[in-house]
Amino acid sequence: MLLNKNLLLILLLFSIKTYSQNKNHHNCKIPKNVTLSTSKSDSGETYKVRFTRNTMKEVWGDNLIIITSKMKILNDCKFETEITKIESKLFIQDSTDFVGKKTAHEIIRSDKKEFIYTYWCNEGRNTCTEILERR
Repeated sequence: MLLNKNLLLILLLFSIKTYSQNKNHHNCKIPKNVTLSTSKSDSGETYKVRFTRNTMKEVWGDNLIIITSKMKILNDCKFETEITKIESKLFIQDSTDFVGKKTAHEIIRSDKKEFIYTYWCNEGRNTCTEILERR
């Protein structure tokens, strides 16, 4: 019985250490002055993100919707955005409701080819993941 408890404790500590190592193993740097994008080939939609020193600019479609946000670095792998401006070619009646909305993002991976981050979406009910490639 004592052997089982010790073995369980060792396995638990090993799993926590392994998780911590994996969590901190990746590069969390936000790419600066580069355009990252994704395209959904089945629908032809595009999504582009451009990070500058303290802003994040999201472009949906062919400049159909442009969202500009202030960006604040929270720690090595987390940053927060606050929407400052929404420009749209579409008639969106409630777009001003989103100005001032803050969203926390967590960087999952950042390397030479791609940048992956997650954030809470759908009013905090789901976690969304964006997989962006350097173009």
